[in-house]
Amino acid sequence: MTLKINLIKAISYLITKLAGAGFLLFVISIYLLLSFGIDMYEFVEGISSGFLWIIVFGYGILCSLLIDLWVLKVPNSSLTVKILLYILAGYGFFIITMDVSFMFFAGTIGALCSLIFYVGTLLSFRFQSFKYVFSIVVPLIINILMDVDFTEKEQWI
Repeated sequence: MTLKINLIKAISYLITKLAGAGFLLFVISIYLLLSFGIDMYEFVEGISSGFLWIIVFGYGILCSLLIDLWVLKVPNSSLTVKILLYILAGYGFFIITMDVSFMFFAGTIGALCSLIFYVGTLLSFRFQSFKYVFSIVVPLIINILMDVDFTEKEQWI
């Protein structure tokens, strides 16, 4: 019975991480829609980047799991330490992959995104509906939109 309860807790925990990633993807999607002037073709081109999905769902969830493990193993870790670890994780990818001049700009955006991810996980712990909407529904809708052809044919003969 305890194995079943632990499995349910582990799945619920992983769904909160997926909800954090889904929330970040949702915020990025809204930003892309607004910055492209609600041009669906440009939006789909921007959101279809496999790199974006790997960073948000792969790197984001992995870092979040490692941060939670750190906080679990290090006694007296405060909320401030956790937030600083998320900020460091946001910079971390860009510290490794970019030159110094661009690293600070990209790292700041990464840090902001990591904090949005963290807020998404906090909201998913608090609200069950948030957890399932942003872990399943939002990524599914965005994936469906990626398969729709939004090209416009003008002045074709």
